[in-house]
Parts: sequence; structure tokens; C-alpha cells
Amino acid sequence: MKLIYLLVLVIAVIGCNSTSETTKEDQLLKEVVRIHDDSMKDFGLLMRLKRQLKSSMDSSRLDEYNQAIEALEDSHEEMMEWMRAFTAHFPDAGLDHAGHTPSDGHHMKDDHHNAVKSDDMLQLLEIEKEQVLKLSSQTQRAIEEARALLQNPD
Repeated sequence: MKLIYLLVLVIAVIGCNSTSETTKEDQLLKEVVRIHDDSMKDFGLLMRLKRQLKSSMDSSRLDEYNQAIEALEDSHEEMMEWMRAFTAHFPDAGLDHAGHTPSDGHHMKDDHHNAVKSDDMLQLLEIEKEQVLKLSSQTQRAIEEARALLQNPD
């Protein structure tokens, strides 16, 4: 009986030790994907605001309307570009519009499709997090500006 408890304890310790190296990577990857997914929830609103701006354009404020539309379009396109690059580097990250979380067996590839060392992955994920946070803020600003313009058309 003691042997069984000892065996279970050894397996638990080994299991914890083997995953501790990737825990920070997994957490950071999940955080990057969560930020992306939260931002993507606003893209339906972004498209609706764009349509509303186009349909309610005031000729006396044409520049403002065009700038707001351009900001919405830029926000959308830049997120799409980020997603393409991120997915190329993290093909197993589970980055999609359905809100799926990253798979446990993720890996990263460099620009030449070679596996990236675990040591470098944290640094690269920090960069991706910074980029997706910037894009998320850009999206929020574009939405706020479009809403303000639509609420105060004069």
C-alpha cells in the first residue's frame, strides 16, 4: 500500500516538474489569445459603425466621417495582418473566431518554419502580447470616435 502512495506521489511530482517549464509560456499564450478573442468580439460592432457612418455622412463634415471610417478599416485590417503573422508563428495556438483556447501541444515556428527554442518563446510572446494590446486599444479608440461622431452629427 505504501508503494502505491509513493508511486502516486512520484508521478505527481514528475508531472508537476515537467509542465512547470511550459506553464509561463502556456499562460502567456492563453493571455495573448484571450486579448485577441476579446478584441474580435468588437469587430461586428466595428463593421456596423462603419455602415452607419457611410449611411449618415454629413457633407459639411465629410473629412471627419472619412477619417472615422478609415480608422475602423485600418483597425480591422491591422488585426487581420497580426492574426496571419501570429498564426504562422504559432500554428497550434487555436487562434480563431470561435473563442477556442490554445492547445496544450503548441509550438512556435520562426520565419523559416523552424521550431523556436523554449527560451525564446517567452520573449516572443511578450512582443505578441504588446502588439495585440496595441491593436485592441486602436480598435477601441476607433469605435469610440465613430460612436461620438454618430451621437453628435452636428
